[in-house]
Amino acid sequence: MEIVQIPFVKHLGILQQDDRLWLPPDTVLQNHIGTFHAGVIYTLAETASGMALTRDFPKLAGNVTALLRSSEIRYKSPAKTALYATTQIDKTEAETFLHRLETRRRASINVYVTVKGEENDITVMEGVFGWFVALDADGGS
Repeated sequence: MEIVQIPFVKHLGILQQDDRLWLPPDTVLQNHIGTFHAGVIYTLAETASGMALTRDFPKLAGNVTALLRSSEIRYKSPAKTALYATTQIDKTEAETFLHRLETRRRASINVYVTVKGEENDITVMEGVFGWFVALDADGGS
């Protein structure tokens, strides 16, 4: 299933453009002061972190169970305009992750996410999402 077809993601209106997820403004996504609700911003970032796993490790698709284990986020600025999320996985962490997954059949990895407002490219949130990944019984064969 494509990540933007996940029912909750689709319900919020999160869209995909290339390697980015973005979210157009909508009054139903606002908080009491007319900016994006923190939970909506978090969902955009968490969804982008999951998409990064499939982008950076395409051979794992359909062969693993991935669960979000932790997150550490910091909201930086309110936003009213469209939001977009970018992700990054550290190359050294990726190598360690793949080695552990191969040898132990389970591993953890961090995905770094930045959410920005389309207007003026202002950083709205930064976060680190820690994923636990385990090979399925027939995965990796």
